[in-house]
Amino acid sequence: MAYAWQVLIDGEDAAGITLSGAQISYGRSTVWEQPRPGYCYLQLLTPDAVPSIADDFPDLAPGAFGAKSGFSDTYVNDYYGVVSKLVVGAPVKVTASTPTGFTDAYVDNYGNGDTLTRFTGRISAIDYQPGEAAVTVVDASEALTRFDLTNWQRPGESDHYRVGAIAKAAGVTIHIDGQDKTELLPDDQPTTTTAWAALQKIAQDCGAVVYVDRDGLIHYSCWDDKGQSRTIPGDTVILESLQMQAELGSVVNQVTVDYGPKDTESKQATVVVRDEDSITAYGVMDRKFTTRLADEADAQTMAGQIVKQAARPSWNMPTATVTFFSADDPTIGAVAPLEVQDLALIGPLPAAAPFLDYQALVLGYSERLDQTDWQMTLHLSPQEYVP
Repeated sequence: MAYAWQVLIDGEDAAGITLSGAQISYGRSTVWEQPRPGYCYLQLLTPDAVPSIADDFPDLAPGAFGAKSGFSDTYVNDYYGVVSKLVVGAPVKVTASTPTGFTDAYVDNYGNGDTLTRFTGRISAIDYQPGEAAVTVVDASEALTRFDLTNWQRPGESDHYRVGAIAKAAGVTIHIDGQDKTELLPDDQPTTTTAWAALQKIAQDCGAVVYVDRDGLIHYSCWDDKGQSRTIPGDTVILESLQMQAELGSVVNQVTVDYGPKDTESKQATVVVRDEDSITAYGVMDRKFTTRLADEADAQTMAGQIVKQAARPSWNMPTATVTFFSADDPTIGAVAPLEVQDLALIGPLPAAAPFLDYQALVLGYSERLDQTDWQMTLHLSPQEYVP
């Protein structure tokens, strides 16, 4: 399969001077945490390592520099110093494309080619040393990590309204995926927090997740949102990555959830959900959650859902690494668009595996992309956590 990859820094393609490809990281690695901000790491050659870069990539050096005499184009005859596009805050998009077009189960042919976005963000840091510049690109969550919600106050309301209010205050758009709503207590006490931290706390309390997709769009995904379902052929997964485990330590058979306003002793009401059969078999294995949930019913639902999912040991495939370099276009078109919260069905698995195939929620992923290799390592949930 022939594909091209691009690293567009303020519209200029830096793929030709990028060492070790684009290193991309999104999402989370376990069901007990919220997605982290997405990052892309680039290592760029500079003109002091390869002088011809000054002529070939005049906009992509860390700072102004003089291109060699004799360099010219149709607009400017001589360059006596170029203002670089490689600056903190510059927009960055990483893509992969093929001239013949990817295909998937929904679109038979993309015509004259297709481009798959792998990362969208902006430069947050540049570290220069002679010969190279290390560039850190962060996704749209970065602005929310800096937006201060100190002394933020809100009435009691659903998580949807609270998320919408934070988005409005921060001047961003957040897409709410799913229909289920959960009632939250008022935010009426002075606090020091950021918009991103507040969103993560709301999501954690409500069984939701907040994340940024490859196109830079922010999502609040409710617990009933399943995302898209995509099949990953077993022969595209690196065999050594197909490690499965069943552990007693993964069992949770008693969950305590604190909810509601604090009483005169600063204590909240509590619900406890237990799986007695599991406790008899394995002993008490508990987790406790302190939440901003307003209603007992929502706290009961939260505790019951966790116990239902985790009361017994189960086989888990924490990661699976997919290689696209030798895959055909239809496979890439079907698998590469996987996002956080999508469902992945991997199979067939090796004959001795505990299952013929494995279906899981995509919690996050890391990706490495260059002209000689393209791999994506998926972080997967246990099968019981599929909505």
